[in-house]
Amino acid sequence: MPRNHILQALGADEAATLLPRLTPVELRQDDVLVEAGALLTHVYFVESGLVSLLSLTRDGQTVETGIVGPEGMVGSILIIGAERAATQAVVRIHGRALKGSAAAFMEACRTIAALRQAANRHLRIVLLQAQQNTTCRALHTLEARFARWLLHAQDALHCPQLELTQEFLSDMLSAQRTSISVVAHRLQVAGLIRYRRGRIEVTDRAGLETLACECYGVIKGEIAAALPASRQPSEPIRSPLAATR
Repeated sequence: MPRNHILQALGADEAATLLPRLTPVELRQDDVLVEAGALLTHVYFVESGLVSLLSLTRDGQTVETGIVGPEGMVGSILIIGAERAATQAVVRIHGRALKGSAAAFMEACRTIAALRQAANRHLRIVLLQAQQNTTCRALHTLEARFARWLLHAQDALHCPQLELTQEFLSDMLSAQRTSISVVAHRLQVAGLIRYRRGRIEVTDRAGLETLACECYGVIKGEIAAALPASRQPSEPIRSPLAATR
């Protein structure tokens, strides 16, 4: 049984048609799955780990517009006829995915209504994230945005420990590293997280949810409504940190 929620929406016969055309691949941290503006030749159904969708400026700066975990896929924009990626897709936390050709995905969408509908719903989530992130950066505090990002990451990984450097968080939250350090320290003093050497352990999830901005609940609710399989927790994923212990 695939761990990706889009694929979990398929019936047994539908899955038997599509799954043989997908190949398991490792998602290594910092791998670029697709460049912004590049032709979409493949899709990735994420089973574990986390992928960031990034908007790039001409001078090389990036802004995260959304994230994709086991609830979704990279390449869902194909469903509306787009041939090129609107954003860069970069692996932020390593994991696994099922990779297939864009042509095979589109052919399957034409014959499998459940796949087409699930991909459409996921694309709606991607667009909502982009819209919500714009509001979030303009109106919400860095502490609230920090808490929200940690919660989204934990939801995707089902793991209390996350390997996230200050540089990484600085890029994701469009903030200076010194500011990230100050916020991380505050959250640690408050007992919400334990932070050291680029590793964050969530120690008080309820407290983080109280601190996080409303954007977390908006996006989480949309995911639950659009992709019902995501309401059920996946099999726990071994911590990405386990191999380093």
